[in-house]
Amino acid sequence: MWEGFLNRYFPYTPPAGEQVANAAQDAKSVTGTYWLSRRSDTTVAAVISALGQAQVSVNPDGTISVDVAKDYAGNPKHFQEIAPLLFREVNGQSRLAFIKDHAGRQIIVIDWPFFVYQPVPAWKNQNLNLGMLIFAAIMFVLTLLFWPLNAMLRSHYRYRAELTPEYRRLRFWMRWACGLNLVFLAGFTAWLMSAEDNIGLLSSHFDLKLRLLQVIGVLGVIGALLAINYCVRSWRDGTLWFWTKVWNTLLMLSCLGYAFFLLNWHMLNFRLNY
Repeated sequence: MWEGFLNRYFPYTPPAGEQVANAAQDAKSVTGTYWLSRRSDTTVAAVISALGQAQVSVNPDGTISVDVAKDYAGNPKHFQEIAPLLFREVNGQSRLAFIKDHAGRQIIVIDWPFFVYQPVPAWKNQNLNLGMLIFAAIMFVLTLLFWPLNAMLRSHYRYRAELTPEYRRLRFWMRWACGLNLVFLAGFTAWLMSAEDNIGLLSSHFDLKLRLLQVIGVLGVIGALLAINYCVRSWRDGTLWFWTKVWNTLLMLSCLGYAFFLLNWHMLNFRLNY
């Protein structure tokens, strides 16, 4: 298979000196984030692709590594260029070829012919999306933890904040929104992890629970709009402490990032196709 592939895509092998000179440039040109062509794109299972992306990087010795390609000891394999954009494992037989697909995108062809690796769009990047989600989850947890803590401190020092009734209502509903978001994240994560051991959870037996989870998720996305109003009113209120306003701004950003993650990965898709 590889012989025919090489003859088609790499009919010319440059002289050794020219090949060495271009190796560093070729290695740099293929760096980036890739994901499998066999994946879910528009269903609730699409979020799995946020966790299984492959990062191609250049090593100090000029070889490249793919973080998902490891040897038996768990160390990343090193691939050395043997032809233009064709790499072979150092001290091994595995090969990677970087070619253009029908859309002009650079893809990775590997030894297994039933899938390829495609470049990840910027808005689907694993580091960006997981970074936003982790930041949002931390903000939600801290907001709920500070709720009783602040109440105890105010009670201890006999301090009563002069807050408008409207602000108090918004603050109450924001705390509820944070709680609902954490319930959704915990429930969805537990479902995906359990589905690895019990494929029955990807059937109609889990449909009702999935629907309930998604309703909670929708409420969380609506909470992002509430967070915008909460933040704007905080900055208009001259009686609030400056750092309270900063916190409410960070909370708004976390809610927006959380809503973006859910919509970006189709976690609120109500079609029952996995």
